[in-house]
Amino acid sequence: LDPIVSVTEYDENGNVTASFQADPAGTPADWDGNTGGGGYEKTSDATYDRLNRLILQNTYVDLNGSPETLESTYKYDKNGNLLRQRGPAYDVGGTDYYSYNFTVYDEANRVVRVYNMLANTGSNYSPSPPSAAFIEYFYDLAGNTIDVRDQLYTSGSYHHTEFTYDWLSRQIETTANYNVSGTPT
Repeated sequence: LDPIVSVTEYDENGNVTASFQADPAGTPADWDGNTGGGGYEKTSDATYDRLNRLILQNTYVDLNGSPETLESTYKYDKNGNLLRQRGPAYDVGGTDYYSYNFTVYDEANRVVRVYNMLANTGSNYSPSPPSAAFIEYFYDLAGNTIDVRDQLYTSGSYHHTEFTYDWLSRQIETTANYNVSGTPT
């Protein structure tokens, strides 16, 4: 018997705080929904700040009989925009690396730059370096996205997408796959 029995716990705001899966070594009598009774293994838990924003997520895995906790953290600006996500540490040749995602916003809380995932050995890496590849967004006065540039690894080259709108802010045209100089990529 391979149980597919799970229990999800929520806080008073409806946020998922923990997930459990039935212990395969248990019996159906153990899978009564009481996660404190020993019939379940915790698979993840989450912590939220006072504004109900996810700030910490742990995923519990068993790697060849060795339990591991994979921790991800999240940081926000004063407007609630997600600025940084740090993924769990992973081992490369005996050195721990962390994956980072950074997002930059303008005064109107619109995304203006998203850095491609970065790997770093620091567990508290902050501002994204200017040398990292990124996707950049440009807007018109009405707030419509008019240009998206996805930076390639070659400096100055982009996958380039432009959007055109009519006077009612309805998108009417998309031009894609051009670099900064206007030549097809």
